[in-house]
Amino acid sequence: MRIAALVFSLVLFVQNLSAQKTQIRGNGNSYRGKELTVYTYTDLITFRERSLGKATLDTAGNFNLDVTLDHIRPLFLKIGNVKGNFFAEPGGLYTLYVPPVSDSTSASSSRPEYNVNLEFYLKDSLDINALIIDYNRQFDKFWSRYYQYFIAKRSRAKMDSFKLAIKEHYVKVRKPYFHTHVEYAIAAIEENTFGRGSNNIARDYLVSRPIYYDNLEYMNFFNEFFKGRLQEFTLTDAGARIPSIVNGKPEYAAMMETMALDKQLKNDTLRELVLLKGLWEFYYSGRYSTEGIITILEEIGAKGKVQEHRKIAENMLAVFPRIVAGKKAPEIVLKDLQGKEVKLSGFKGKHVYFNFWSSANNTCLQEMKLMQDYRKKYGNKIVFVSICTDKTKEEMKAFLAKNPKYDWTQLYCDDESLLQTYEIRMVPTYFLVDDKGYFIQKAPSASPPAIEETLFRIAKPKDKKQGVGEKQNQR
Repeated sequence: MRIAALVFSLVLFVQNLSAQKTQIRGNGNSYRGKELTVYTYTDLITFRERSLGKATLDTAGNFNLDVTLDHIRPLFLKIGNVKGNFFAEPGGLYTLYVPPVSDSTSASSSRPEYNVNLEFYLKDSLDINALIIDYNRQFDKFWSRYYQYFIAKRSRAKMDSFKLAIKEHYVKVRKPYFHTHVEYAIAAIEENTFGRGSNNIARDYLVSRPIYYDNLEYMNFFNEFFKGRLQEFTLTDAGARIPSIVNGKPEYAAMMETMALDKQLKNDTLRELVLLKGLWEFYYSGRYSTEGIITILEEIGAKGKVQEHRKIAENMLAVFPRIVAGKKAPEIVLKDLQGKEVKLSGFKGKHVYFNFWSSANNTCLQEMKLMQDYRKKYGNKIVFVSICTDKTKEEMKAFLAKNPKYDWTQLYCDDESLLQTYEIRMVPTYFLVDDKGYFIQKAPSASPPAIEETLFRIAKPKDKKQGVGEKQNQR
């Protein structure tokens, strides 16, 4: 027991040695007095967010906070619904400027988040951000000179020359994370140019290579290369039994055994990661049993081949239950235009159809007209609620003042955690809950006009049962 305790203490000691304080400071004078939060991702398949630290911008817009890192990570900061991305190394010092959101950015965005390009004050040319910025410049020069070769499908020799030139350019850089970033940025160009799913690309970049779970460029390449792969495999003779496994007798071993018939997935570690990605996609497709998917994920979480896969499975399980059909909808507490607090639970006893929207998004604006129509038709049986994700409440008020017929319950979302809870990746997004507050059908729900048939069935009068002694109406 003493030996075991000593080994455990040694492991913790080594881990603590690798973890270092990283300082993040800067200015965002457009956001004075607001709270800034720095996040990372728990994994790069679910992209589940994890907060690392918070700070409040002072009256001059300055901020300063420390986070602890044990290796290079992709980070991002948020101020309200404004987001900026960067990379950080253990022990690093990062001085940033957070620019305001431009009108063109907000007007063209279909998301409740507005991405801004952070500006860096970099003193070290070997900082990971400086290196990536430099590589992007090198590639931009290459592309502007040779893009016509890619259009004409005569780019192989030019691409090979670029790879050699880049290798020589960064030969003295001793940052494995950066070299992996560059390699898979180039791999993504090759995949797009020479064919998605290519056996040669799979061989060169995936099948016989390590998995770089924390490298954003590698995982972006992995996610794109294997996008829809498991679903495509179900359409082959080799993978035809996968739907019956997931929907009938869900077993991790059976899935792994079947997927081994894919020639690119002989490596069982890579195969298991592709299985995780496939289950993630299956879940949101609405075509497979959510119970079956969860059962297989629970098995991976308990006995997956590597710790990273068990963590990804656990992240998926933590995310899924919040928006599954048949589950209770998370509470919503927001204020309406008059400042009155409104709760989702306050509509208990009626079905509620609600959406997250933005006045800067054209699709939202088109579908708001349909919401108005549905409210007229079905408003006596169904409550309609719209939750605005505009940058400011004033923008929402100005829009609704010009559209007074949109007079159903209108709420303003100033709660970032609510967007995370409902996993609002884009707007518009819709949900339908029953009279007891549970999601019905799939979640998110169908959008207009596809939802109307469901709304009609909910709102239509129930047929009156014939009482004893009553005559049936003659037709």
